Amino acid sequence: MGLLLMFKQPMSTAPSSEDTFKPFIASGPQFNILRTLVKNNADDDTIATYLGTLSSLQATSYRDEKHQEIRCYREEKLKEIGCYREEILRLQGELKTTQALYSGEVKLLTKRLQYTMAQYLRQLGMLSMRGIMEYIQCTMLHPTDVMWVSSQAQACWQAYVDQRPSLQECLLKRRLAVDNVGQDLADVYKTLSEDIHGSQTPTLYQKYDSVLYIGAPLVQKQRELIACLCEDVHVAYQVMPIAPVVGPNEA
Repeated sequence: MGLLLMFKQPMSTAPSSEDTFKPFIASGPQFNILRTLVKNNADDDTIATYLGTLSSLQATSYRDEKHQEIRCYREEKLKEIGCYREEILRLQGELKTTQALYSGEVKLLTKRLQYTMAQYLRQLGMLSMRGIMEYIQCTMLHPTDVMWVSSQAQACWQAYVDQRPSLQECLLKRRLAVDNVGQDLADVYKTLSEDIHGSQTPTLYQKYDSVLYIGAPLVQKQRELIACLCEDVHVAYQVMPIAPVVGPNEA
């Protein structure tokens, strides 16, 4: 037998969205104490204080469970990402002699890696244009020897690109200058920071955790820069075309 009451719980940050109202259940010793208080005509303040204490304890336990779920989810995704990267590197090493056999498999694994990375970034709250830049800022020391210093953004971005041949290749393919890309990337981050609301991912893309949206308020060149960053860290993305300017007589 138990006593069921409803208490509003704090908004969960768990991987899946849940109702913020969670049943508060008093059972066993908790119910006996509550029944004794009622039988002895305890005043409302005493009962409310007891219920508040129980609710707080259950809320803490609930939050701890959700935080553990989040940690497990992130660890699982990181493990998947590591496995995909290792397998891709292994197959690429064999491509020299068996290219026809493995080229399709490498492409498939790369796609899986890109979508898994996107899911991981979404869980971190970084599946956005600004978020991907901040993710690279936080992790650039791992693939390179560049330590991010915010006051030296231009130099850090340039040094990072200089040590990432695949990133340089992407930039050159898109006809973007490599020599001054540090300043260009610093400018992109500044644009996104100054127009945070205008650079938010549209609701349509927020519903899916597999693609990083690249669009306004960036100009085409800046969008291409973000696309190359996504390719560098293997994140699935979609570049939105610049909307054509419509004159007053064309509307």
